[in-house]
Amino acid sequence: RILRKIPTASTSKNEGLTDRKTFAGYLDKCYVTMQANLITTFEGINNVCTTADIWTSCNRSFMGMTAHWIDTCTFERGKAAIACKRIRGRPTYELIASEIEQIHSMYGLTHKVTATVTDNGSNFVKAFKMFERPVSGSDDDETHDEEVTFTDVGEALSDSDGQYSLPPHLRCASHTLNLISK
Repeated sequence: RILRKIPTASTSKNEGLTDRKTFAGYLDKCYVTMQANLITTFEGINNVCTTADIWTSCNRSFMGMTAHWIDTCTFERGKAAIACKRIRGRPTYELIASEIEQIHSMYGLTHKVTATVTDNGSNFVKAFKMFERPVSGSDDDETHDEEVTFTDVGEALSDSDGQYSLPPHLRCASHTLNLISK
């Protein structure tokens, strides 16, 4: 869609994207507009599912994320690419958890994501195993006989322990079937 908006050679010389710097500025402006539109869209949605993947090209790692939802008024499916960013360093489970949480937060999706679908990579599996937030409404929440524990407020509010809060994790069925068949 971006390429359709690029001025053609028939426009005046002052309106054209004549060099790399001008095009990069135009692309940045389009990105900010797209991000603002998605944030507005997500404000009216209660449940979103995301997907995440990491790949490497020329010794550089990249993370991509998509969001999928159903519009509550029209019951139409919606989808959007919400991230395609460079990951610096080894893609460890802590780095993955940090990036996923940051992307969800950037779009206001932190408490709206019902699940995140990934491949069966050990780094993704461990990230969600270590940092998946408890599912609310489970039978374990029904027990009222639990012991009360007290925690230091400063300790509870500090972010120094690197704890993240990730949504429930689903493994991609296609990847799982591919592993089974091999």
